[in-house]
Formats: sequence, structure tokens, C-alpha cells
Amino acid sequence: MPYRSMPPHFRHKVAVVTSANALTKAQHQTLATKLEGIYAYPMSLHTEVDPSLIGGAIIRVGYEVIDGSTSG
Repeated sequence: MPYRSMPPHFRHKVAVVTSANALTKAQHQTLATKLEGIYAYPMSLHTEVDPSLIGGAIIRVGYEVIDGSTSG
């Protein structure tokens, strides 16, 4: 099914971002833009803070996980 003929609610992906600290608006926008470039879909971010992380973030898009975190 071509992208343009898909219903609107299927035309984006959701990334779950778990980070050590809350993302700023600039970080949120930059990350969304980078992920849109990688996945070629508009991206919605759902952010979570995990105080057990020392730094970095874990990004989940569907079944894929990008782990750039440091934990203690």
C-alpha cells in the first residue's frame, strides 16, 4: 500500500525515548528530525526519565532499540 493512500494515523512512527534527564524542547525537536531522516516517516516522541541512567538515552522505535545510555 503506497504511503499516500494509507490512513493518516498510519503515516507516522512513535519513538519511546528514555533518558537520564528531561529533554529540552531543542533536544526533542532535533531528535525527532534525526529520527525522521533515519526512518523516513514523521516521528512522534514519547519521553520518559529514568533516574537510574547516568547519561545518554535509550530510543525504541517499533522493535528496534538504540541504546546510547550509561547506567550505574
